[in-house]
Amino acid sequence: PVVSTLVNSLIDIDLMREALLKAYSSQKTEIVQILVEKAKEHLNSNFANDALIISLARESEGDVMHFINPSIGSELLNKSLFFAASRGYLDLTQKIIESGADVNAKDNLKNTALYYAAQKGFTEIVQLLINEGADEDSKKNALKFSVMCGQSAIVKLLAENGIDQETVDEALKLAIRNSKNMYLRANQSLYNEIIDFLQGKVSINEEDSGGAAGGGRARRRFGAAP
Repeated sequence: PVVSTLVNSLIDIDLMREALLKAYSSQKTEIVQILVEKAKEHLNSNFANDALIISLARESEGDVMHFINPSIGSELLNKSLFFAASRGYLDLTQKIIESGADVNAKDNLKNTALYYAAQKGFTEIVQLLINEGADEDSKKNALKFSVMCGQSAIVKLLAENGIDQETVDEALKLAIRNSKNMYLRANQSLYNEIIDFLQGKVSINEEDSGGAAGGGRARRRFGAAP
């Protein structure tokens, strides 16, 4: 109560912002939360933007949700999108996109929100990002990594949404290599499921191209068990 009273006695927004940054750097959790709540009364300010950044660092979904709006700018929106997509927060991801985030924005590792959602197996968020315009490069990268992680549901979703045949072939080879890796045996059943699905995609596409016995040829070509 004493801390709350002292914080609430602050009137100057710049002083509150300075207090927030100092409290966070000093790991004064109670004071940080009180000041984050104060920042909600001052949206569209540097104080509120700092509170959003701190809320992202603290992984506080509810606080982040409160600060999201179109006026915070593309950099903060995109940073918030990476957070929401990688944590599986569907409603927050939707709000961030509606506020103007770029679904194809890349972080400092050159990864998109789709990459992180695919990595974690968040099917609904992957579908949302696809629907909102995830580009071809983003989907290709996410497909390859979802294969590596054994995310069979994500692999199926991505492969059915505008992935070219060459990328499907590469994903199949990767799945087969991983299935033979002794250190990845725990995911064997998932890799087998992915292989069966992708071989089916190869077979269908080869038959559409006029090839005969596509399924058997695909299995032999990539070295999988018939």
